[in-house]
Amino acid sequence: MRIVRHQLLTRNRLYRFIAAYFGLLEGSPSRAPTPTQLNRRMGRKPIASLDGRDTRWRTFLLLETGFVRDPRSKRWKRPEELP
Repeated sequence: MRIVRHQLLTRNRLYRFIAAYFGLLEGSPSRAPTPTQLNRRMGRKPIASLDGRDTRWRTFLLLETGFVRDPRSKRWKRPEELP
């Protein structure tokens, strides 16, 4: 199977994103990494939004690491922090 250049770039970007996510999660395990923190950790401009692909990866990782969405504030929290 031949891997084309854009597939390699996507794979490397995913690995960097996952490393940034878990690096931030190690620092404060009870708080969900924000888009600004992830952008800063990945060496991008610290803006408060992610592109569509990064948003999907972040949502997937948040769900996999046990975060749930608070129905009132729409923020990601640990289940034990919900009222």
